[in-house]
Amino acid sequence: MIEKIFLSIFTFALFLCVHVVIFHARNVQNRFRALVRIFFFCMGVYLVLAAMLPADLIHEGVQEEDALGRMITYLNGLIIYVLLFFSYAHFYFVIDRSISSRIMVDLLASPGLSGTFEDIARTYAPQGILKRRILDMVYGGYLAEEGGKYTLTAKGRLHGRFFRFLKRFIHLYPGG
Repeated sequence: MIEKIFLSIFTFALFLCVHVVIFHARNVQNRFRALVRIFFFCMGVYLVLAAMLPADLIHEGVQEEDALGRMITYLNGLIIYVLLFFSYAHFYFVIDRSISSRIMVDLLASPGLSGTFEDIARTYAPQGILKRRILDMVYGGYLAEEGGKYTLTAKGRLHGRFFRFLKRFIHLYPGG
């Protein structure tokens, strides 16, 4: 079992290395799509290596003497890899999308490490931010635009219902 855990950590480290190399070597336009492709590529690496890895490399954890034991350890490592990716995706989006982190980075580049509210507001005008978010939702297939009107797609309705349920369930609705 421990072999698959180490393999999942190795596969995630491979994912990070490939991500850094590709994002430094190329000007990636569709960054999230690239991340997902790298994720699935590395998942394929995990699947192949997990099938080739001897079960008795380290004698700890669940014994893989039967098919069920092998399946459990295989899925355990796969779940760990997926959860590591989800954790990284959250970190990535905080860095990429957080207005707070962008403001701090911009202030680091400004003279005296400071700026007025008006300077910041010019860069982060609500209309511009809203437009980018809507364009991202159109690109992601959540909204369709026709004649200046935005409509939820089937994917958008599904996600909207899910988020509405979660907001109500943990009492964030309507504004939080």
